[in-house]
Amino acid sequence: MKKELIIGLIIVVLMVGVYFIFPNKSSVSEPMSISDCEKLESIDYRDACFCNLATEKKDFSIIERISAEQKQEACYFAISIETKDFSLCENAGTLKETCYSVIAFNTKDSSLCEKAGSLREDCLEGI
Repeated sequence: MKKELIIGLIIVVLMVGVYFIFPNKSSVSEPMSISDCEKLESIDYRDACFCNLATEKKDFSIIERISAEQKQEACYFAISIETKDFSLCENAGTLKETCYSVIAFNTKDSSLCEKAGSLREDCLEGI
């Protein structure tokens, strides 16, 4: 029970962090194209637009247009959690282990805990 609470708190903290890095989707109009995103003046909105567009088009090469590596990693993390696609965790940088752990927890797939590195034991206990 205690481990589930800890994992739950980690998830909440990470998701809040992701939303601070990327503005809420409702803040950015639904993008039609890369050029629509490039027209946005705010770097934060532009980056969020690219992340949203990558998600909608399932074209993750668009993520490379995001201005900072940390934001790119956060985008991969957010998309992998939203889609439960653990293969994207490899691109989540410092969030990689957490990514595997969260998807393992959400899908109840303990085999993913093996990729959770230092979070492996907590991951297994949380499932």
